[in-house]
Amino acid sequence: MRVGFIGLGTMGSSMALNAQKGGHDLIVHDLRREAAEPHLKAGAAWAEGARGVGELADVVFTSLPGPREAEAVGEELLASMRPGVPWFDLTTNSPTVARRLHAKFAAKGIPMLDAPVSGGPHGAKSRKLALLVGGDRAVFDRFRTVLDAIGDQILYIGPIGAGSVAKLVHKDVTLATELARELGVPMRIASLTHAEMTEALNRGWGERDSRSPMLLQEERAGVEIKVPAEAIRAVLERDG
Repeated sequence: MRVGFIGLGTMGSSMALNAQKGGHDLIVHDLRREAAEPHLKAGAAWAEGARGVGELADVVFTSLPGPREAEAVGEELLASMRPGVPWFDLTTNSPTVARRLHAKFAAKGIPMLDAPVSGGPHGAKSRKLALLVGGDRAVFDRFRTVLDAIGDQILYIGPIGAGSVAKLVHKDVTLATELARELGVPMRIASLTHAEMTEALNRGWGERDSRSPMLLQEERAGVEIKVPAEAIRAVLERDG
């Protein structure tokens, strides 16, 4: 099967390699061609732009930074994909955006499923990864072998958008609070968490991991929390 993969960042690169290791022919694209070097060396084909992927693939996967990028790439795919060829979006996306894209693609006979992942970079590399899939169950079943090549916990959640909702439960605070506002659901603790993370971002800590807001509490309390070096080494040795 010709698997198209767009977005070869920290997560996408490993997921695409695992699809390739699963015996599928790979067609790739990323804004940085150098990101595709490991895949090309293993025999993948390069496509110029998302349209090129959409024209050639039997199934398309995307792993992108967020909803805005998913919509932009979606427009290119919509212009080139053949009816019946499905698009699985692995992006942590907004359920509203996923449903809007699904409606556009369905009008042209193209199945679109939201399939955000959970497991982090290590899980993406080792294939110890959960895929939370929303969309047409028959399409999910038909392409299960490709999904199994990417992760070891493939979960059908429900109709389109359900995968994104499942991922957002305390996982992406910005998108979760946006969804809560759309639905009129009060989420006071989540909103406070969002405010803390926004302050951390405003400090220029966007490249750090999700524990960076803890630094704000250290400043407020006048303390410094350190993890012993031997404990870090033990974790690294355990996780390889």
